[in-house]
Amino acid sequence: MNTCSNCQTQNNDQAKVCANCGSPLTQVASPRDEHSGGVEVSGGQVQIGGDVAGRDVVKVTQTGLAASAVQRLVVTIGALVLAVGFCFLVTAACFFSGGVVLSAAVFTALNRPVETSPEAAQRMEQRLRDLNALSSGQTFSTKTTEIESSSYLRYILGPQIGVSEPKVRYIQAGQIVVSGRWTNLGNLPFVAAFRLGTGASPMEFEWMAVQVMQIPNSNFGWTAVPSVLVQAQATQVMGSVLGQLKLETITDVTPAGASVPREWQVTGAKR
Repeated sequence: MNTCSNCQTQNNDQAKVCANCGSPLTQVASPRDEHSGGVEVSGGQVQIGGDVAGRDVVKVTQTGLAASAVQRLVVTIGALVLAVGFCFLVTAACFFSGGVVLSAAVFTALNRPVETSPEAAQRMEQRLRDLNALSSGQTFSTKTTEIESSSYLRYILGPQIGVSEPKVRYIQAGQIVVSGRWTNLGNLPFVAAFRLGTGASPMEFEWMAVQVMQIPNSNFGWTAVPSVLVQAQATQVMGSVLGQLKLETITDVTPAGASVPREWQVTGAKR
């Protein structure tokens, strides 16, 4: 009903003048939704209205999806975005900080199967004892294999220094790569490279990397460990193995066509 503002008489909505006093009546607009659009979450409902979807006016009401559910969805999507961003940053750090040190040769060598055994570890231990027992200036010539070196690290040296799941691989004459998990590095997977030298030190530390993104059987996700943090410890460990030996030549004597295990002929003298 339309109420006359002059005499308060109730008139029909369609009337233009008051039936009692003849005064003009104000037209009453029909109810309509003045909501211009947008997204609303309230009362356990999600409403999307107005021109959210481009120029077409759309109004959708989806019941049964609570505000808390929407919030959880937003948090989940945000977490995924952060995870992707973190992966990108770590990968980028590996590439641009010199962290990707696992060349194809190193990665291939570490994946070569090499059997280990307590017997091979004992042979290596006895050979090292014999070499370090030589008199000063006495020369020697001996062979060393990946089987014996890996076994020695797995069964004897590794448990002493906190290295588990160890591998030792010979890359080229004089260069050795060691991998495993080291408690000093938070038990993260690591790879370290050493080189047998003919100088003052029989074995020199070259580099070390840890896998901060643990992707099985992948050479990605590795980042370099600053040498200052591990060089002293690594050099001390390897120095304790070779003792007072001075190396002169390291020759790869792996039989032609053989992929594993690799063998080296090493000559030198006791200091």
